[in-house]
Amino acid sequence: SEGLARREGDDLAVPIAGATTLTSSFAPLTKRTLPVVLPPGSAPAHRTWTMTITAPPGYAFAELPPGGEENGGEFGRASLSFAKVAGKNAVVVKRSVVLDLSTIPVEKYAAWRSFLQRADGLMHRMVRLVPAR
Repeated sequence: SEGLARREGDDLAVPIAGATTLTSSFAPLTKRTLPVVLPPGSAPAHRTWTMTITAPPGYAFAELPPGGEENGGEFGRASLSFAKVAGKNAVVVKRSVVLDLSTIPVEKYAAWRSFLQRADGLMHRMVRLVPAR
C-alpha cells in the first residue's frame, strides 16, 4: 500500500507507529496546575502490538534500527524489538507500552512527560527497505 511506506529516493521508509504520540495524547502541556487523570481503559493498562513487515519484490531490509526499553519507574515502561524472520524477507516488530498510574499528580507531571517523550522516541523509529542488489 502506498499509504504504508513512503519513498525516500529509491528506498522505502516504513513507520512502525502512527503519527499520534503518547506525549500529545497524555501530556501535551509543558506545565500543569491540576493533576492528569487518564481516560478509563488507558491506565492502568498493558498494550502490545506485533506486526510483520514483508519486503516487496525487489527490496531488502537495510540495517534494522535498534530496539530498546524505557523504564518509567512508577509510571510504567515501553519496549521495542525487531527480529528478522528466518528464511523470509520479513521482519517482526513488537511494541509494548505499560501505563501503571491512572492519575498523575502535578508534582510528578514533569517526570511523567519526560517518560512519555522517551517512549515516543523509541516507538517512532523507522524500518528502511532498500533496492535488492
